[in-house]
Amino acid sequence: MKKLLLILLCLPMIGLSSFPNKKYNNSDCDVIIFQNGEEVMGKVLEITPDLVKYKDCQNIEGPIISINIKDIFMIKYSNGKKLLLKDLKLIQNKKFEDFKEVFSILVFVVVAIVFTLLVAIFQYQ
Repeated sequence: MKKLLLILLCLPMIGLSSFPNKKYNNSDCDVIIFQNGEEVMGKVLEITPDLVKYKDCQNIEGPIISINIKDIFMIKYSNGKKLLLKDLKLIQNKKFEDFKEVFSILVFVVVAIVFTLLVAIFQYQ
């Protein structure tokens, strides 16, 4: 009888411990502010050049939600930091401008080398 009572007391504990217990407080969640002013509480997982991926705090075990980065104005992280996506786009544009400048210099150097080689070849003939 004691064994049966012990088993009946332990079964609910085993059952409850098998469910995921991953819950976020509002203090653990980030605030995603869209261009239209709408705010969503979520945990930001990844930011790519095109998308922001997050999980909704009200359904943390649910799917990963991907939003176009153009639709987001700002992200307020749970630690107090803020990320203006406008600033991120400016940084990306600056990197692209730097790349274009380096690429144009590289093209100029390659053309100059080829031209010099052609002049040298025709000069010795």
